[in-house]
Amino acid sequence: MLTMRKFHRILGLISAFFFVYMAFTGLAISQFSGVWRGRGGGVIFKLHALHILGLPVAELTALALIFSTLSGVYLCIKR
Repeated sequence: MLTMRKFHRILGLISAFFFVYMAFTGLAISQFSGVWRGRGGGVIFKLHALHILGLPVAELTALALIFSTLSGVYLCIKR
């Protein structure tokens, strides 16, 4: 049986996973665009490099926002 406590724990873990994913995605963007090496790069190249890696950037970012919003709403209702 899925209780509210288990639901909150699962939602928190999913949200944490997506935030970590977004952090590593940002790191990958800066690596591929050459920001750390001082060269810079266009947004199209950054996203194209991530799609070459097989990372669906837009979809996972949207899921991260949805899960973090749900987690925040749950915490507000709980209090």
